Amino acid sequence: MQYAYMQFTKDRNFLVDARELRYIEQIMDAEDRQRAAELSDTAPSEEKGDYRLAVVYGCYMPQADLNFPTNEKVRQVEEAVGFAMVTVQDAEVRYLTIEAVKVFDNPLISTCGHSKELHRSQNIGFAALVQIPKEMVIGSASTQAVSAFLRYKEQMDLMSNVLNRKGVFALKAEEKRIPKGITLTKENWLNYLDVNRALKTARDII
Repeated sequence: MQYAYMQFTKDRNFLVDARELRYIEQIMDAEDRQRAAELSDTAPSEEKGDYRLAVVYGCYMPQADLNFPTNEKVRQVEEAVGFAMVTVQDAEVRYLTIEAVKVFDNPLISTCGHSKELHRSQNIGFAALVQIPKEMVIGSASTQAVSAFLRYKEQMDLMSNVLNRKGVFALKAEEKRIPKGITLTKENWLNYLDVNRALKTARDII
């Protein structure tokens, strides 16, 4: 299981990706706190020469104890378009941006780490056109999702951002069946979207 809840305060848990734990543990350890605080957190240049556009499938995983209604979760996904996001993997920070998104607000029925019984998930499935680092791999059923979240760089440090985020964008699979020679744009990306695959991908994220 990739995702779990960690206790933040007596009354509050927060959603965490297993690959974020190394960074979180450094922050909690007094000897490593300064080193973790100095972790490179530099936004990409405007030229974006080291970035590429990809059609990606995943789901938005809200903080469960905040009890957002469906319309609020959909709004959070849609309002993330165009804003800087980061992913923290084994204490490495990388930036990405959702350029366009299609949200599937119908309920996801899936299992989770607490129960193998099918039940209604709080997660919201989506497909997105995402600006990602050229070397970033967004996997398949055999690999973990890339966990991204909105980066409020001017308002808080990275650890505070992790602890106070409203949810996580779990990017699980990239659409690879786009014909060679096609340049993805905000105008054409929906032509290459596979809705059935997008929904299946969202259901498989736990």
